[in-house]
Amino acid sequence: MIHNDVELYNVQGLIEDGKGGFRLSRLPVEVRAKVNERAQFACLSGSGVEIRFRLLGEQATLILARDSVPDDVSPYGIAEVYIGSFQGSYHASPQAVTTNKTRITITRQDLERVQSNWNTEKQPFDSELVRVLLPYDWANRLYDIEGDVAPPLPDQVPSERYLAYGSSITHGGSASLHSAAYASRLAEKLQMDLINLGMAGSAQMDLALAEYIARRQDWNIATLEMGVNLTDWPIERFRETAEAFVRTIAEAHPERWIFCTDIIRNRHDDAGSGVNDAFREAVTDIVSNLASPRVIYVNGLKLLSTITGLSSDGLHPSDRGFSEIADCWHERIVQTIL
Repeated sequence: MIHNDVELYNVQGLIEDGKGGFRLSRLPVEVRAKVNERAQFACLSGSGVEIRFRLLGEQATLILARDSVPDDVSPYGIAEVYIGSFQGSYHASPQAVTTNKTRITITRQDLERVQSNWNTEKQPFDSELVRVLLPYDWANRLYDIEGDVAPPLPDQVPSERYLAYGSSITHGGSASLHSAAYASRLAEKLQMDLINLGMAGSAQMDLALAEYIARRQDWNIATLEMGVNLTDWPIERFRETAEAFVRTIAEAHPERWIFCTDIIRNRHDDAGSGVNDAFREAVTDIVSNLASPRVIYVNGLKLLSTITGLSSDGLHPSDRGFSEIADCWHERIVQTIL
């Protein structure tokens, strides 16, 4: 989406609510209205959302705020500034975004060294492109963009895109930064642009969301993480919902690779409770019964090898765990596609 001469990447809707500025939605307004209530809120979080632009002048300023938060959510989030594929230097990144209006100013850098690296080692993003990765974990509000800027040119971004769907784990929950989440790390390793449709606490595989993904023509491969938000559902309800979700996407795109996983290792696995077993079996069966050569099943226990990759809540991966998940996904994807 282009807005005020910048690209709001991974944004499909701007929402005005009378409080000033715009809330940024990762789903179009009409799709958002059809998904479950928690996903209607989760899609406002900045997971995979970037503000991208070319600097035509010497500097530009973004005016942002973190939406109001309850007591159990941090009043500030962390934005990251990238120059092309390179993390901004320490004086530019990271930046704290608070619930008050926050100004993030990006000043033109001497890019001679970066451009030299660009010429010798191909990078997925052009070094003239500024990318501001918004805090992934809560809704962000965009007020204004100051400065002489222009949207990205087509050849300044990757030509292929990786789409990720799943729970808070795909969303990035417990990652220290937007770029530390497994979906961000995997997109970088694949040298693809990321479409992050992780829905924290609300990955209920809504049919409207499956139909939306099926309509989209702008992704090349996808990963679907299913189950952890639904362990309180009867297993047959889960099975029917997951089967419809995967089938809707796969039948619309038989030529594209879709990698399906279930519940990534968490505290219940090592406690031996068995609570995750039936859901893993259901996803295994769904992929097997679909019998599509480009729909691949990967067991969630294989993506994270030990509980030491979890954060202290025993459910969400740590930065170390996210790195392992990205590495395991990458190895499986490359082995399969090549």
